[in-house]
Amino acid sequence: MLQSNLLISIKTLEQINNYLSLPSQALLLEGDKHLGKTSMLRHIANNLSIDSALELYEIGLEDGAIKLEEIKNLKNFTKLQVSDDAIRVITIVDADRMTHETQNSLLKLLEEPPKRTYFLLSSSDTSGLLQTILSRVQRIRVLPPLKDEFVEYFVKQGLSKNSAEKDYMRSGGRAGLVIEVDDTLSTEGMNIAKELLSTEPGKRLFKVDGLLKNDALLGSTLESLERILQIGFKTSAAKGQDISSWVKRLSAIEQAQTELSYGVSKRTSVAKLLVNL
Repeated sequence: MLQSNLLISIKTLEQINNYLSLPSQALLLEGDKHLGKTSMLRHIANNLSIDSALELYEIGLEDGAIKLEEIKNLKNFTKLQVSDDAIRVITIVDADRMTHETQNSLLKLLEEPPKRTYFLLSSSDTSGLLQTILSRVQRIRVLPPLKDEFVEYFVKQGLSKNSAEKDYMRSGGRAGLVIEVDDTLSTEGMNIAKELLSTEPGKRLFKVDGLLKNDALLGSTLESLERILQIGFKTSAAKGQDISSWVKRLSAIEQAQTELSYGVSKRTSVAKLLVNL
């Protein structure tokens, strides 16, 4: 049974566990991008081999088309004997990146899969896959998590409920999209947050104009401030120290986020926050 720290919808988890209870030798996870299908493939592979050694062969981890040569190499790999105490799992990420020629080459393996060998594929666009391929695989539709599932997951990762709800709205529940955007903004936002906290309150006001030029960067900076202050709060609380200053600053961030969500003047809200940090 798949039990992991993945963010995965209950319905999708049920289908995967049903598959694991009686696994076919070829499985396709299909669904929108940024839903974590690649991570799911790896977790399924680990669960298939829970009582055996795992020989894992991965294709498609790099960008670009999956070439015919890669399937030829795979065929050579499958000709090798599997040890008696092992199973072999081949994962193909974004299988729709294979040309028709490459798919036809793979088809021969799917039609007569070697013993103790499982093929796990993923695709965000099954229209790019041949019907002959689709007919040889068990298909599971990966659904976005519900809002409550999404928020609960990210709160456990240390995000505030308010921030998690905003991330759900802007991503449609696609956690990978949140992470991709955050990877671009979080470093800059975290650097600005650290700089603000180390600057005298009066001098922080000189940063207001820069923050107002980019809504995404402003949001990232506020989230970074919140995360830093939450760490300070939890550390002080654990040591039995006074937490009143942390509570006050966290409340200032929450108030600013609330005001911004209700359309209050951004300049006024941000300036007030920077003075009260």
